[in-house]
Amino acid sequence: MKRLIALVCIICAAASLFTFTGCGGDEGTELLWYIPGDAQPDQEAVMTEVNKILKEKLGVTLNIQFIPTSAYAERMKMTMASGKEYDLCFTSNWLNYYDQAVDNEALYDITEFVEKDKSIYDVVPETIMNGIKKDGKIYGIPNMQILVSPLAVWARKDLLEKYDFDLQSVEKITDIEPFLASVKAGETDIFPFRTKWGPAMWVNAKNWGECSACGIWYNYDTLEFKPWYEVPEYQEYIEDFRDWYRKGYIRKDQASVGDDSTDSKQNKYAVQMAGYKPGQKTPDNQTNCEYDYKVLFTLPMNAGAGAATMTAVSATSQNPEKAYELIKLMNTDKELYNLVCNGIEGKHYELTEEGKIIPDPESGYHPDSDWMFGCQFNALIDEGMDDDVWEQTIALNATGVPSPSDGLSYDDSETGPAIANLRAIMDEYSDFMTPADYDAYLAKYKKAMEEAGMKEVYADIEKQYKAHFKENGIKPKKK
Repeated sequence: MKRLIALVCIICAAASLFTFTGCGGDEGTELLWYIPGDAQPDQEAVMTEVNKILKEKLGVTLNIQFIPTSAYAERMKMTMASGKEYDLCFTSNWLNYYDQAVDNEALYDITEFVEKDKSIYDVVPETIMNGIKKDGKIYGIPNMQILVSPLAVWARKDLLEKYDFDLQSVEKITDIEPFLASVKAGETDIFPFRTKWGPAMWVNAKNWGECSACGIWYNYDTLEFKPWYEVPEYQEYIEDFRDWYRKGYIRKDQASVGDDSTDSKQNKYAVQMAGYKPGQKTPDNQTNCEYDYKVLFTLPMNAGAGAATMTAVSATSQNPEKAYELIKLMNTDKELYNLVCNGIEGKHYELTEEGKIIPDPESGYHPDSDWMFGCQFNALIDEGMDDDVWEQTIALNATGVPSPSDGLSYDDSETGPAIANLRAIMDEYSDFMTPADYDAYLAKYKKAMEEAGMKEVYADIEKQYKAHFKENGIKPKKK
């Protein structure tokens, strides 16, 4: 009898374990979601509250796993290749490449779920959704936020005042050099300039847009195509920044530093290029230093702008429809969304009388990544921001000037493997500032690109883009 009771207890315990870990019916379904960022010490307390909501509304629980941003792309590449089961992940056109993930059949086709009730279109405009389709199918949901790309130069106010420099006088990035020289001469623990955005964004602002993130560019005005190393503005940028590197305005360990976000958040850079959006006070969400900024240009917006930050369902998910329902809920349920983004009121943040949030970065839960979880227009407004900051952002999105490639979804079915190789070579040769013999370095890079299929990819991209221009009556503005 004792043995029978013991056996029953073991079976009950095992059943309990399976229910907790997600093996069983809906009540025991646990969804695993990968997000880039730092692990949160007090995440368990937050997830307990999150799962109270999810059990009631979806019959599931959620396990969010943060992966350090610097390791996220490689870790996700290995996870996808391994066939490991998980349910959701962050994907984009710059981190954990969306196009590449789709080509590798790593993401689930959620078109049927989207079209079943179309309610997601109340959050994500259909034009934006169309822009992220691959072969007419949907593999991810854009996290709505700012879609246009004003790019600004940011500088610490205390240093601007100390060296009497007027940031508003800057018209192009090289105009900031006198200030960089002053910082270099007068500060011992401050890097004058941060190169986070790299040459791509700067050249993009010079009426050049990149095609499929593989080093081929086209000019918005002339509609001509070139590899990046043949774009005059690109070479001009590289020459300027190599000169800044030699003068000590750019940190000497630039080639090996990797993720420098900690230095940025500790205000160790005097000047940065970074995006601007309504309500933004600093270039990298610092909290203990005041910055001034000057918007230098706004990049053209294409329909694929939604691919900048997305949530996708994994092709290995055993519960793809539940995973999609979670995405919808994260985009429509403000309580759930803000709980995941900010944690528990009174423990991880406070609210002012006006209902604005005062986060506590030392509380044990501060992901500071609202734009990775869902529609940012559902987010609590930070203290000090305008009451209508989200209305301002939506209005700014409406001013976006479409690029000539607006509506084009490049079909890389013939070139996908070659593009993947080209991207890998671009990553390998990303250090253009430190090589002493840059001409030899560039020649080696060009040879590697050509051997990887650059000419074939170039020809295919040019063919598809020109067909798109012709079909839509788009002609060069100048020759």
